[in-house]
Amino acid sequence: MNRLIKDSQRRLNDQLQQGAKFEGQLPERNTELSNLMRNSEELQRQRALQHSTLNELRMHAADLRAQPAQVKQGRDRGASQARAQAMELSKKEAECKESQELIKGLEAREKTLSAKVSELKRQLSLAS
Repeated sequence: MNRLIKDSQRRLNDQLQQGAKFEGQLPERNTELSNLMRNSEELQRQRALQHSTLNELRMHAADLRAQPAQVKQGRDRGASQARAQAMELSKKEAECKESQELIKGLEAREKTLSAKVSELKRQLSLAS
């Protein structure tokens, strides 16, 4: 029985010594834990900054990829407008030429009619 009591006392002493040892290490462990938490927070801030920077780079890359397409659309739109204007100009030139020919025809008809009127006036004056 004495032996059990001595064993129990020895175990209790061992546990008390181990507890004291752990308590002595506690401030050092708390300091390490605080340092690790600060490091973790700093890493999280850096990661958030990198994530933000990466998103900005992705948006910039998307803008750069879209630029050639936008330039092509603008060029195609300009070419299409130029073709439409050229067709409109050709149409107006054809209408102008047609009008000029019609005017020439009317002028020729006017000369012919003027000549007939003059002839009729001359004949009328001879008859009177």
